[in-house]
Amino acid sequence: MMNNQIRWLKSLPFVLAIKLVSMSAVRKLTGLPVAFSFAQGAEDIIIPYLAKYHFGINRSGTYVDVGCNSPIKYSNTFFLYLLGWRGINIDANADLIDECRRVRRQDICVRAAVSDTEREVVFHKAKDDAVSTIDETRLVEWKKHFEFSDDDQETVVTKTLTSILDQHWKTGNEIDLLSIDVEGHDFNVLKSLDLSKYRPKIIVIEMHSIQDMPQTEIYQYLVKNDFVFKFYAVLNAYFVDAHGHENH
Repeated sequence: MMNNQIRWLKSLPFVLAIKLVSMSAVRKLTGLPVAFSFAQGAEDIIIPYLAKYHFGINRSGTYVDVGCNSPIKYSNTFFLYLLGWRGINIDANADLIDECRRVRRQDICVRAAVSDTEREVVFHKAKDDAVSTIDETRLVEWKKHFEFSDDDQETVVTKTLTSILDQHWKTGNEIDLLSIDVEGHDFNVLKSLDLSKYRPKIIVIEMHSIQDMPQTEIYQYLVKNDFVFKFYAVLNAYFVDAHGHENH
């Protein structure tokens, strides 16, 4: 076990490996829950709080991370992985999924573009991987701010999230967290999940503004399907399942 941990640490960037070793040492010496966030807006700190406070989850949880991007940088789920959570990471970028398989060895990493219908789309890769997209409307806006190359795009066939989970998710396992961040195609991904079959306890989904949120498609769809909006922070909205919602 120790040799496996050492090999895994060696596969990480040097500075990150040092941080993780230091964090573990301080935790053992002091007994304090020392942590830091890998996510862009502390999502990985907020999510465990919601899981514990609203659903009593003190154990390791499960996640489905759609548009996972890097397995470490700005990841909503890497800190959860270090806490013992496990799940599925999905992204259309083959290079990032290869990196995910190397770093997140106990997760399932799936290369796929997700949408509410199965069809051919163009995946536009940006120099900044975080803004790559299949959404043509978002692409027009992003080209004003980020560098895209016509040579760095490819045609892919989309899959629904339900079909991916049918193939990879173990029957009977609950989904504690669904994270969606796919640069303008988030509602399509959300609609592609059969909520009667796979019902996450917590949904974190990218939304660029809190203004007029009750009028947005995402908000109305989730409320209609018995999810409760909890709060908004740094381009993400947080919803919890009303069916299993212990504390209101």
